[in-house]
Amino acid sequence: MCPLRHGAATIREFTDPLVAAPASRPAPAPDARGYVRSDCTGDDPAAYAAYRALPAEVRAALHDERAAELEARPDRGLLIGAIPNHRERGADPRGAGRRALRTALELCVAIGYSQATVDLGMRGRALCDPDTDAEDYCHFTAKAASALVPLGRYEECVTLYRELRRRYPTPRVQMSTSYALAVLHTRFLEPRDHDLALEHMNNARALAALEPDPVLGAYYQVFQDNGLALVAMHRGDLELSHELTTRGIARLERELPSDRYVVHRSQLLHNRARVRSALGRLEEAHADFTELIARDPHYVEYHMDRADVRRGLGDLAGALAGYDRAVEVSVPMPELFHNRGGVRAEAGDVEGALADFARALDLEPAEPAPRLARAALLIEADRPREALAELRAGLALHGEDARLLCLAGLAEQALGEPESARAAYDRALAADPSNVPALTDRAVLSFEQGDPLGAVADLTAALALGGEDPDVLYNRGFALAAAGEPAQALADFSRALALPGADLAGLLCRRAECLARLGESRRAAGDLHDLLRLHGAGLLPDAEPAEALGLLDGLAAGVGGGRDDGGC
Repeated sequence: MCPLRHGAATIREFTDPLVAAPASRPAPAPDARGYVRSDCTGDDPAAYAAYRALPAEVRAALHDERAAELEARPDRGLLIGAIPNHRERGADPRGAGRRALRTALELCVAIGYSQATVDLGMRGRALCDPDTDAEDYCHFTAKAASALVPLGRYEECVTLYRELRRRYPTPRVQMSTSYALAVLHTRFLEPRDHDLALEHMNNARALAALEPDPVLGAYYQVFQDNGLALVAMHRGDLELSHELTTRGIARLERELPSDRYVVHRSQLLHNRARVRSALGRLEEAHADFTELIARDPHYVEYHMDRADVRRGLGDLAGALAGYDRAVEVSVPMPELFHNRGGVRAEAGDVEGALADFARALDLEPAEPAPRLARAALLIEADRPREALAELRAGLALHGEDARLLCLAGLAEQALGEPESARAAYDRALAADPSNVPALTDRAVLSFEQGDPLGAVADLTAALALGGEDPDVLYNRGFALAAAGEPAQALADFSRALALPGADLAGLLCRRAECLARLGESRRAAGDLHDLLRLHGAGLLPDAEPAEALGLLDGLAAGVGGGRDDGGC
């Protein structure tokens, strides 16, 4: 018997490149039906080629078959993607296809899927005849246009609205597009044109008054007035804005059933709450936001806005609780953590604030605001080296960002590197010559390096750009005094004292020094006595009366309040 030999034929099969595949194993034909059943996501080029080679009516039948199968399933996600894809490629794209696209569009509008809404709207209007399918054409176009706004594609949005205005001379189309264009011009387009927005909004209001249906007429008129309230707010007329929103809320309550336009009523109340907040009527704004949260406890913006109001009222614990709740009910949003970080910083929770700013950066690394806030807080906490590392990471992302460079200058200054600090300020001003903080911070550096006139030049430029500011005037007055210009310094201190937010104690002391230097001891003593009276009355609780008393002693001794630290 011959011994059995294992594997010789098999080895030859795998090692001999001339061995052909068995003739009984033909290559499978490309599966066109499989491509359709993959909901057109298959990546086999042969299957796609076979699908394209089918007669058009056969392809359409395969799509309709697949759509019918999917429509029997309970998965609502199919209504957004696969089903409209098949129906618009089926035998009845302008009928079943258009209906499927409109269903998908409404779902995406309700959920807030802006990019999908634009895609579905443009596909839907492509299946419409603008004349015979005018209602659907308008609807698809208007929804797509509206969804372009949160995507920042404003010019495309304007193009779509203007096309509708050219096509359809009906009051409702003209009214809704006038409203939309007004909002774009007053809120989004650059440069903002509030006058043009007012023209569009007045047109919308006039057309709303033509609506014959009393319920629709009330709704249209109230919400055109709501748009006017937005324009009025941007034009600086907050009282008119408040009047319009308050009057609209009352009219809807008076004329419409309580179950109609529920979401729109909340929008109107939300707008009034924001106007009240801008007017400083914080208690009333807080009440409005509280009502909004009762209506919809899961809408994150209400919690954020009420937290901001609580912060404005000085209730930092309430503001933090509001932001904590907003974090609970929302998907992770960078602005949530950024804003909560600001409250934590104000409450003295440095580590908590730094953690929130870091979380905001994790969610949106390209957003400079949390990085700026984090770096500023690190500088304030006397951790300039960490701040500088943060700022360098930001500059690697954003290039010559003037705000980042300005803070880098402060960090370098805190680290005792004046030349590096000056270079950072110079770069900031090269990137943005109108950057007032860079000018004021460079002025401080110049003063510290013994160049008061250089400080005066930068502070003068800062005042020209930013308008009168009591702190900038204080600094320029101090620098002028050090440069031997007490009369000019006196003028700056006097101008600063007339402005809101001024450091009264410091300014009164500095002005008293200048007056004494100029030989006006009686007026100097008057300023110092005023400071002591205000302090005694509790109006200047943070003032340090010892300096004023020392200056008064100097006046009594006839030495004119002389100083050796750069004062007058």
